[in-house]
Amino acid sequence: MIEAKTIESYFGRYGWSVEKVGEKVWRTAFRGDVAVYPLYLRLTGGFIFIAISPFVLTGAIEQQERFYWALLRYNREMDMAKFAVDADGDVVLAIELPAQGFDYGAFEEALDLLCQYADLSYLELLNLAQDPKSKTRFDDDNQDRIEGEALSA
Repeated sequence: MIEAKTIESYFGRYGWSVEKVGEKVWRTAFRGDVAVYPLYLRLTGGFIFIAISPFVLTGAIEQQERFYWALLRYNREMDMAKFAVDADGDVVLAIELPAQGFDYGAFEEALDLLCQYADLSYLELLNLAQDPKSKTRFDDDNQDRIEGEALSA
């Protein structure tokens, strides 16, 4: 099992400060290109769970189906990362990795991808959560562009 001091050293090596907020939970935040994102790392059994939570506060979305459809389309396009909805209904952007063999390279790749995907999707999802008429990269009139483009790093 990975030790607390190892997790803390990985954050330090990455250049981020981190606070231990539970027995197996750490919290930090980072400034992306479009927002400041709260990030948590949690050790769960044999897995490392790294998440931006909350990513988008959904509140009372008028057209939930369209919003969640966009999340699913993003899930299809992203490598390693996934969107999920927590118990409060807020959107979480997360990566879950096996703890066995977890090293700094895996940590760095996970944070790099979360940073990249957060900035690529945040404004679009926030706008869609607040305005159901907002355009997304997945709208039918963008289909030609989507088929030739992916979000992969």
